Amino acid sequence: MGFIARLFGRALYFMPGVLFGAAAKQAEPAETPGGYVIAIGRQYGAGGRVIGKQLAEKLGYAFYDEEILQMAAGTTGYTPQFVSRQEESMGNSLLYDLVNQMYVYAPEQESPKDAVFEAEKKTILELAQKGNCVLVGRCADWLLRKDPHCLRVWLHADEDSRLRRIMDIEGVNESTARLHMTQGDRRRATNYQYYTRQVWGLAKNFHIAVDTTLGDDYALETILQALKALKGRQEANV
Repeated sequence: MGFIARLFGRALYFMPGVLFGAAAKQAEPAETPGGYVIAIGRQYGAGGRVIGKQLAEKLGYAFYDEEILQMAAGTTGYTPQFVSRQEESMGNSLLYDLVNQMYVYAPEQESPKDAVFEAEKKTILELAQKGNCVLVGRCADWLLRKDPHCLRVWLHADEDSRLRRIMDIEGVNESTARLHMTQGDRRRATNYQYYTRQVWGLAKNFHIAVDTTLGDDYALETILQALKALKGRQEANV
């Protein structure tokens, strides 16, 4: 199934509309008038949550990662645990997801995964309206790609650095860490492509890409400098 999904996923991008009606609509961008936002996309184990939290603390910004999940759950009628499972259940491709759900949901119903995404999208746009926050993951960079006050950041690192971070944070051995890294990257990449029709981690979708192999302090300072440049550009355009 995984092979078939990867082979035909692109050709079948229209299938959610056929099977579920309004389900799996492509995410639309937003332009918000609030304060500044830092939207972080990241490889699994590259330090997105840790660095994002440090940024928020240094700037006095609000920080949202799993908090987005908690906030979105309140608007769907699902429990946070169910929402988390929906985030984690994206398989190898769109085709896999469609086959997995087409036998369960009537044509007029929106699949839970799409309901969760729409709730998280609404939450992200509302948070961006308030401004002065750091958002991690959940396609925030794409949703806010036309917001002139949003700095879009991609965090990546070499394999060894990511494995060490995962082993340290999750308390697992190298074999398990490698499995989590592979599964996490696959899940994030497929989810991103499913809802944005874009390649996950593509450089042109971000203002900067930072290699956290060079250290969290380096990553932090690089992002702060980029934010300073973005603010300067916006102030010059006023």
